[in-house]
Amino acid sequence: MRVWIFGAVFGSLVAAFACSSSTTNEASSGGTGGASTGGSGTGAANTGGTGTGGLAGGGGSLTGGNSGTGGGQSDGGPQCPSGMVAVGTTHCIDATEVTTGSYAKFLNDVADAGNITGNSGCSGVTDYAPASDTGCPVAPYTSDIQLPVRCVDWCSAYAYCKYAGKRLCGAVPKDSVDPSNATVKGTDQWYTACVGDGAPEDTYFYGPSFDDTLCQTSTAATKGPVNVGSKPDCKSHYFKGLVDMTGNIAEWEDSCDSATAATAKCLVRGGSHLDGTAAALSCASVQTAVRTERRSDVGFRCCWDSVAK
Repeated sequence: MRVWIFGAVFGSLVAAFACSSSTTNEASSGGTGGASTGGSGTGAANTGGTGTGGLAGGGGSLTGGNSGTGGGQSDGGPQCPSGMVAVGTTHCIDATEVTTGSYAKFLNDVADAGNITGNSGCSGVTDYAPASDTGCPVAPYTSDIQLPVRCVDWCSAYAYCKYAGKRLCGAVPKDSVDPSNATVKGTDQWYTACVGDGAPEDTYFYGPSFDDTLCQTSTAATKGPVNVGSKPDCKSHYFKGLVDMTGNIAEWEDSCDSATAATAKCLVRGGSHLDGTAAALSCASVQTAVRTERRSDVGFRCCWDSVAK
């Protein structure tokens, strides 16, 4: 078994998971933070504060979730868990890709938990640790690492989101999304967040026109993944605080061609730092990878339902 060095280990794995605003591990009562305050009691609806609301409902997270932003919208949208951004009235999405630091705590908490996904296709995955293949980062992972976690399979991404009281982004308002609906706004959670609230839909995460200088792509002067949120112009102009849905690390989605097969092909969205073309980096771009595959350019972010399921 790998030992993950991660400072102090907080809390323990919660046996049951829910996606309601009163039971999410990262939101409702983690440490001194809350879904709408994000921690110190001073967070506004749009900023989520910079507080200490924690994973597993205790002790505090790194910076109020993955990024310290989010926490709902001030225009009548839902109050999101800390570190998340409201997408209209239907759901919330992580402001950033899940960081390596946040994932390190998950690894410590679930070290002996076995398959926590509830999906039989993941029964062979007993170790959620990222791959150590060429191109993947090497342990130890520590709480200060703000790079997006990568080299994790679909099962690990699904397990982390479930552990956090959220879910891997899929269909509006619940469950997985059929791959044929991957580019249907209002049906696919990830795509709906990417294209924004405009009419017509934005082709790219940041707007209607392609610009490979805004996000971390293959044309960037500095190669490889960068810290989440460190590309200030790689952001949505509709959903305040939402960043990095194009480039940096591609993202697993709860959308597979089989619900339970270990060999199922699941969707990967957004392109990564290895991509540089308009087609690969558009909101409509869809790649696939085998459910148990761990690629050096693929990570994930989570969603949370703000409507009744």
